[in-house]
Amino acid sequence: FSLSYWNHSSNQVKKCMNDCVNLRKQFIDYILKLLDEGKTTGIPAIRYMEYEFPNQGFEKLLSQYMLGDKYIIAPVLEQGQTSKKVYLPSGVRWKNYYTGEEILESEIECDVNLDSLLIFEKMD
Repeated sequence: FSLSYWNHSSNQVKKCMNDCVNLRKQFIDYILKLLDEGKTTGIPAIRYMEYEFPNQGFEKLLSQYMLGDKYIIAPVLEQGQTSKKVYLPSGVRWKNYYTGEEILESEIECDVNLDSLLIFEKMD
């Protein structure tokens, strides 16, 4: 079942949906690789932070998650939210997926809106 959002939505919703489709295209090969690996290893593609980084205090952190072992995804979960605190594991270098800027702190506050999807990529 599919909803043709372009016939029923505001321009803001259309832009958000188009951005989501484009983002999915950027990640599809990685997601398919994770799903394929998961069939043999049983390791999920989407993981709690605690799964990848045990004993770092992430056991109760439910507002962000790992996509594989490479990306932290921190969605906006509340309508009207204007900032979001993101926690990055220590001992690992991270960069903002969109800007490429290296993040040096283990806790950052980001400006957000309902269209935001914060993504941080592990640097090798």
